[in-house]
Amino acid sequence: MRTGSRKRMLLCGLAVVGVCLLALVAVYLAFLRPVPDVSRTEVFFGMEVTMRARGRRAEAAIESAFRAVEHILHTMSRFREGSDVWRINTSAPGQMVGVSQMTFDLIRRALLISEMTGGAFDITILPLMELWRSARRTGVLPSSDAIEAARARVNWRGILLDADRREVGLQAPGMGIDLGGIAMGYAVDAAIATLKEHGIGEALVDASGDMYLLGAPPGREWWRIGIEDPRREGAIFAYLDLRNEAVATSGDYRWYFMVGERRFHHIIAPRTGFPVERMQSVTIVAPDATLADGLSTGIFVLGAAEGIRLVEGLDGVDAVIVSEDADGNRLIAVSSGIEGRTTLREDARALIPAAEEPVADPWAGEPAHQEHLAALLANTGLTFTAATKDDLNYYRLYDSAGRLQGFVLPSTEQGWGGPIELFVQTDPAGVIARVFVWRHQETPIYVVGLEDFLRSFRVRPAQAQLVWQRDVHGLTGATVTAEAIIAAVRRAGTLAQEKGVFIPPEGGPEP
Repeated sequence: MRTGSRKRMLLCGLAVVGVCLLALVAVYLAFLRPVPDVSRTEVFFGMEVTMRARGRRAEAAIESAFRAVEHILHTMSRFREGSDVWRINTSAPGQMVGVSQMTFDLIRRALLISEMTGGAFDITILPLMELWRSARRTGVLPSSDAIEAARARVNWRGILLDADRREVGLQAPGMGIDLGGIAMGYAVDAAIATLKEHGIGEALVDASGDMYLLGAPPGREWWRIGIEDPRREGAIFAYLDLRNEAVATSGDYRWYFMVGERRFHHIIAPRTGFPVERMQSVTIVAPDATLADGLSTGIFVLGAAEGIRLVEGLDGVDAVIVSEDADGNRLIAVSSGIEGRTTLREDARALIPAAEEPVADPWAGEPAHQEHLAALLANTGLTFTAATKDDLNYYRLYDSAGRLQGFVLPSTEQGWGGPIELFVQTDPAGVIARVFVWRHQETPIYVVGLEDFLRSFRVRPAQAQLVWQRDVHGLTGATVTAEAIIAAVRRAGTLAQEKGVFIPPEGGPEP
């Protein structure tokens, strides 16, 4: 081989090596460059959505995630003509409407949360929402008749689903759905899924308080999230350390109006038709934002004690609940699974176990109670007075000579078609004299023989652990209805016994 050829080959080889070295250096320098940390905010229907992502493709990932959120919120808006929800709400009773897969899936998920919370979360709340929105606009509270008329159209069991045809319908006239209590959480989950598809492993998506925390910031083990104080705007009362989890907060402090000293807000209890009282905020931590969003509303309606009991039985779900007692004192309850990752500011009240919070019947004291009770006692020679003991509302019964003859305990429980509201009349010692069901939404065929069933409760202790078809009989084929009535009676009796309402047979001071 000639010397010149060898030199040319050597030079070519050196050139190739040089190019490879330059490429390696370029790759090395690229890895030395900081990984982009991109943050962006957009507004949808007046609500801010902020995304922060870290990764080489963060900009493109965030753009795709925002478009996914936009598509979901437009599809599920009840205000947007032609949307899935708009078409459902404008359909005739019983008419089935074809919807997108995501709308069908979300409605089905909402119904599961309704089942989980005993109807406290209910996407058919729309008639009551519109009634109270009008009250906020005009400053005039709705009448009892208007509330009752709206309540009659709220029933999550009246949503019709056809999975094969992917269709949704509403059973009764005047019904309507609103996905505002869960759609934003669903949009957050979709945004996170989109970011993951783009290779993002560290991100935060915040949709006006519904959040998901993916991975953790560089050099940290957790994302630290502040919970806003519901009574001090802009102040933080607690911090949560989260990773690969969703968090959502519902509260009475964003959308409300005052009438005198009373606060009326947008979270309405389906069973009463009124905005929930003595609750300030509920923060839920869950595996996904859809569940966190729905549960934060449902548990706000249930109340602190019932809410903590519920989340303690759910895998991967925790809660921080701020409520208040009858005097307005703050109560803070934190579920056991997140206590070690919750930091309260020094000026926040020390933790109070939820079990110590009094549980009052949400129906007690309602004006309709006294009207029905007066009618039921019209020919008995008995009169009644309202009473309260440790936040438990009940009624005392007196004869014409003014002697105490017993008590009436209001109670309610979710039946098959909706809430079953009843009175438990007892003697002074707590033995049942009568049980009255004064309002229900059960299908008529399921309550045939109701009076015979109610008579079987007589002369039994109100707090007894009664078993259907063993201790009390009737309502054959109506398992849900029968069990609901038994549970309502037992709960009323148990609360009255715990609060010391009943008087032992051997005597004792009148409560």
